[in-house]
This record gives sequence, C-alpha cells and structure tokens, in this order.
Amino acid sequence: MKKETDKNLQYVLKYYAAGRLDTRKALKAVRQRAGISVRRPSPWRWVGMAATLLVLIAAGAYMWLRLSTTTLEAGSSVVAYTLDDGTCVTLSPHSTLSYRKADCRTVAMTGHIYFQVRHDEQHPFDIEGAMSHVRVLGTQFDVAEAVSRSEVFVTQGRVLFTAKNVKEGVVLTRGMKASLLRGALKPVRTGVADINRVAWATHQFHFDGTPVNEALRVLSHYYGVQYTVSDSSKCLTGDFSTADKDQIISIIEQTLDVRIQERQR
Repeated sequence: MKKETDKNLQYVLKYYAAGRLDTRKALKAVRQRAGISVRRPSPWRWVGMAATLLVLIAAGAYMWLRLSTTTLEAGSSVVAYTLDDGTCVTLSPHSTLSYRKADCRTVAMTGHIYFQVRHDEQHPFDIEGAMSHVRVLGTQFDVAEAVSRSEVFVTQGRVLFTAKNVKEGVVLTRGMKASLLRGALKPVRTGVADINRVAWATHQFHFDGTPVNEALRVLSHYYGVQYTVSDSSKCLTGDFSTADKDQIISIIEQTLDVRIQERQR
C-alpha cells in the first residue's frame, strides 16, 4: 500500500512547477495510474434532469395554489355562502366561486351568482369572469356568465362593468342591466330590469302597482306553469316569499277578488 502511495505522490510532484500545483493535471495522472476512467455526462442526461425539475416545480406550484385557494360550488340546487368579510353570495346550480384564502374580495366565478357585497371603501370587491370584470364597494347585483355573453343586473348600489383586462366600461346603478358579448370591448346597457329576475336568489317577489297579468307571467316563469286570471284589469302591490306558490295565488285571489287558473306547460 505504501509503495503504491509513493508512486502516486511521485506523479503529483511531477506536475508541480514553479511553486504551483496544477491539481487537475495531477488528479488526472493519478486516475490514469489507478485505472480509473471518468465519463462526461451526456447532454441528453442534463435535458432529462431539467425536464424532471420543471415537472416537480410545476407540480409544487399547483399544489401550493390549490391549498391556498378556496372554491365554493353549487351542485344541482341553489346554495348560499357568507364570505369572511361578511359578503353573501348565492350560487345558482352548477356555479362556482373561488378566491385566495388571504383575500376574499378578489374572486373568480363561473355560472350565475347573486352578490350582496359588504361595504368597505378601502377594499373594493373585484369579480373576474371568463370575459368580464365587475368592481364594487358595497352593493347587491346579479352576474350571469354564459359561453357567448356576460350579464350584470344591479338591484342596489353602483358597479363598474367592463370587459376583462379593459379599463373602460359602463357604470350601472339600481335597476340597470348590461350585457357583454364575447369578443366585445365594452358592455352595452340593455335598459331597466325587473327586480323579480333575482327572486331565485332573494327568495322574494316584489310587485308595485304591477298589472296582474305581468305578475302572473313572472310567477309562471318561476314555477314552470301557466297562470291565467279572470280579470286582467287589476294591479298587484306586495312582497311574497317564493316558498309556497299556492299561498301566493290564494292571497292574490282574495286581495284582488279574481280567479286564477293553473295549467301545466
């Protein structure tokens, strides 16, 4: 063993010159003496290692985002949730709402959702749809995202409705509605909407001097039946819960002294 070590040391000293030791040459000589071969890694090996690293990074980022995101969903029925800031959201069937756990006032949505946003002047509430963006401080409104269009209807307060990643849009106040077609740069106001279009979320019908025929049209659409009335000259004023349609019809008949017939569609 000592003899072999002395030989290797002689090779090391052989490459020592002018007070400088070239360690790479000396090490190479020792390896050659010992019969050790060194193979350079194949370039493809580095490519494979880089690809594996990228996959691991992507998987880690996905898991981190998933763990830090809250997603609310509605199955086949309407579901209501209260967010951490006190905002109430009502999701129609098969809709979703997601947000980072640290910020529930910036949300992404799909489907059809009714918002009752908690007022906070320091923190606007932002909603991102597939093609639209809505910003509010505190109000109540309805957002419906479909494949070809996005619609917003405001029942209280004021909102800014824009196309996604576009600053200019339309300001909507109580009773106003607007639509954004896919590919358009700006929503278009489409007039005043009936408050009862959000009865699915508020569970309330509101009528104020409404012709009884129009009131029955709203009820027919909501319950999926067809109502007709004996005297269409009457008008209806009042608020009704959506929970019991038979009770609503009975109250209208007694209040207006009319007869209402129901037919299946």
